[in-house]
Amino acid sequence: MYTWGREGNSFMQALHFSFAIGGIVSPLATSPFLLDTPEDSNYTFTTDDTHISPYSDYNINVSYYTNTTIINSSIFDNASFSLTNDLDKSRLYIAYCITAAMNISCTIPLFIMYLRSLKQQRLNSKKKTAVNRITREHTFGFKILILVCLCQFMAVYCAMEETFTAYFASFCVTQLAWSKVQGSYATSLYWAVFGLARFSGIWVVKYVSPTKIICVLTIVLCVDLGVLYVSSSFSIDGGIWACAVFTGASMSLIYPSLILLTEDKLLPVSGKIMSLFIMASSGGTIANPIILGYLMETFTPMWFTYLLFGESVVLIILFLVLVLIARLSESRFNVSKSRGIVKEETANEHV
Repeated sequence: MYTWGREGNSFMQALHFSFAIGGIVSPLATSPFLLDTPEDSNYTFTTDDTHISPYSDYNINVSYYTNTTIINSSIFDNASFSLTNDLDKSRLYIAYCITAAMNISCTIPLFIMYLRSLKQQRLNSKKKTAVNRITREHTFGFKILILVCLCQFMAVYCAMEETFTAYFASFCVTQLAWSKVQGSYATSLYWAVFGLARFSGIWVVKYVSPTKIICVLTIVLCVDLGVLYVSSSFSIDGGIWACAVFTGASMSLIYPSLILLTEDKLLPVSGKIMSLFIMASSGGTIANPIILGYLMETFTPMWFTYLLFGESVVLIILFLVLVLIARLSESRFNVSKSRGIVKEETANEHV
């Protein structure tokens, strides 16, 4: 944000589009290493004297799932089963090895960029650059109010996004009796739409303000999750696929648009403020799986739809609060546009 200021909206959307690319590829790369469900490979679960349906009302372990697929496929407790097929061992460790290798490889260019930045700072320690940012003379208490509301919005949104991608496949398997491969493909569809919408956002943000984008998308998200609940209750498969599409589209631009809204209407996005956003986002992604995993395992997998719909309502309320705070900020506090020349050292502090 310090590099481009208010002129970097499209660059922000492009940056977040690159994240979506990994989400599209991830489930496709993982699905070949998953255990097949009985429908996929005609497995027969047997005990000493009876046959048990794999979808009987036993203790279903939904304690944790990967970004898009089920890791823990232990379905039944206190019973021993033998598979008539030898393909009963998970090969998911291969997908994890691929992920680990990619994580290591992506650190190399980042490390090179870091070394080059250190060299550039030494060579151009007194270089001056132009900036174009809005600053406001907020009181300390009002600034704290802004940050608290922004962090709450970030926490709720990121909790919803991560929960949907992590539990959508498992919800389809446990509640709708889909195969794991079907659940993986449904999540891939979500990521494909998510990535396409973020790609289109590179140009949309030039003509539509971040406030309007967030307003429309939060409403669509709330309606879509309501439809997900109805479709799940009546086992409407077409509705589930449609919800994967609309959820991906509605979630795509909210996060980067909120950063742009903060820069445009509230506060200049510095490194410290962005760190607060990341901490709040991480808090939401940590808390939601614990709560949802317990609710799905103890009561019913339908809590997946209950929790997400409730959080979408909370998201709309928080957005309305942010809009109100932005209007108060514009009406009560002085606004100045910083177009002057600042030293490069100041930019480094923000970065």
